[in-house]
Amino acid sequence: MLFPGVYSITRKDERISDLLKRAGGFTAYAYPEGASLKRAGAPQDTSVTAKMDRERVRQFKLAQKSISDTIRLDEEALKNDFVGINLPRILKHQGGRDDIFLEEGDIISVPKQLQTVKIGGEVLSPVTVVYSRNKGFKQYISNAGGFGNRAKKGAAYVVYANGTVQSTSKFLFFKNYPSVKPGAQIFVPKKPEARRMSAGEWVGLSSGLASVAAIIVSLLR
Repeated sequence: MLFPGVYSITRKDERISDLLKRAGGFTAYAYPEGASLKRAGAPQDTSVTAKMDRERVRQFKLAQKSISDTIRLDEEALKNDFVGINLPRILKHQGGRDDIFLEEGDIISVPKQLQTVKIGGEVLSPVTVVYSRNKGFKQYISNAGGFGNRAKKGAAYVVYANGTVQSTSKFLFFKNYPSVKPGAQIFVPKKPEARRMSAGEWVGLSSGLASVAAIIVSLLR
């Protein structure tokens, strides 16, 4: 923004587009597509899809931190939530449904032009690479050495610069990976380890199979 800073809400019906005008609009290096709105204590969407998206973002943030950082993870930061906004659409349809009213404590962030994509999780070599519009999801994964042996490919997802999340979808036997945009972060979850059966469980299973075999034999006599 030309005049970034702290602004007071001047009226109850002040919208995002109104504040952007007061801030002077964008600089030549702004990236409106990556703009985000952070609202303290924002009412969360309780749908299953929204809960899964929030959990993916949480896992991604934890995966990007060192162990010591994870231990002292700021709980207040987790209480804040991003409200998904599409700034280009808001500016095109000012006063429309997407141009929501502002609330006290709202933080609007407009990043500069983003030029990288971060790939993490269960890949052979987590890395940050230069964004290219000619690359697809799998090509970015290849830049990170490919999927790891325990990669849960069908659960891979992308966290975009504005805080929204797009998951991998599946149709029949085909996986439809999400698109990748500047500033995006690709994350590939790890498959859970298969739980090994204890000695007692093996004994119980063997005994059960032996009992079934004995019953079958008795019925055939």
